[in-house]
Amino acid sequence: MKYLNRTILIVKPKQPLVDWMNSFDEDEVITLAEVEADAEAYLIAECEDEKDMEKLIQQHYQEIFQEQLNNLIADPEGWPEITESLFHEWFSLELYTMVGDLDKKPLTLEEF
Repeated sequence: MKYLNRTILIVKPKQPLVDWMNSFDEDEVITLAEVEADAEAYLIAECEDEKDMEKLIQQHYQEIFQEQLNNLIADPEGWPEITESLFHEWFSLELYTMVGDLDKKPLTLEEF
């Protein structure tokens, strides 16, 4: 097995995000469990601890937040102001420092 020189950051929605989502359509109520089931994972630079992670979050929270919101509402006009404090209010973060690659095929990157 090979290990990647990356850390995995799992970004999970919190209830305030779900409440915001539900404010748009009262007929279709989304639950926290539904959005947590499809949490996003990001590869970030290697980091050893929470302090390193916080530095990386400060660098990337806007991009991550925009990606999360884009998955929900494509039109940025409907988005709230993106701030680091709102990011932490709406998302919980999990950090995994060991990233093993069990596949024999080489990694490929695609732009979206």
